[in-house]
Amino acid sequence: MAKLLKPQTSFRRIWRRRRLIAGFILLAAAYLWWIGFLLAAGLVALLALPFLKKSDMLSAGAKGESAVSRLLRHELGDDWYLIDDCLVKHAQIDHILVGPKGVFVIETKNYKGNVYGAREDKRWTKTRHSRYKTFYNPIKQSKTHSFKVAALLRTGGYGDFVSALVVFAGKPLELNVAAGDFPILRIGQLKDYLLSQPDRLAAGKPKEVAQYLLQNIRK
Repeated sequence: MAKLLKPQTSFRRIWRRRRLIAGFILLAAAYLWWIGFLLAAGLVALLALPFLKKSDMLSAGAKGESAVSRLLRHELGDDWYLIDDCLVKHAQIDHILVGPKGVFVIETKNYKGNVYGAREDKRWTKTRHSRYKTFYNPIKQSKTHSFKVAALLRTGGYGDFVSALVVFAGKPLELNVAAGDFPILRIGQLKDYLLSQPDRLAAGKPKEVAQYLLQNIRK
């Protein structure tokens, strides 16, 4: 079982904080409604809606990250080390995985429906139930994060053995992406992909690298 090295997850702190703020606002709205100030209650409830919408988005993202973290911890051996939800040079990274196959910087997306995009696009599109939204190209996002992790490792005197990849955790999902040779994976493909990579770190080295990263990232 892969070892989880745990800085406090800033992503989930934000999610909990937004839920708490929205809860207080809704309680205030309920109280105002009860005492008869219907207009004021409606206004306060309206103020809560952006917090709830953002909180739902964070909740979906957190569920996807939890699913990926759980799979990595349960399916990989004890010579793998996982750091979830951390900050490296001001970049918030979903997962850094260190093992015999190297260091993997993983960007997780928990989308359902249809996803369209290409490697060169700035933004991709997600559609579901006749609705669509755009989001920043996760390939560019993951590669930027991997560059920051690689730079941090070079500062510590380590070589260049960092790989970037994107994992989609949502179901049902249809991926319509032109990613070239960049790994865009469904969550069920992740374990086999990782284990198919060539060995890049000698025995004992993954633990050393993981401990260095943990000591030099922001919690």
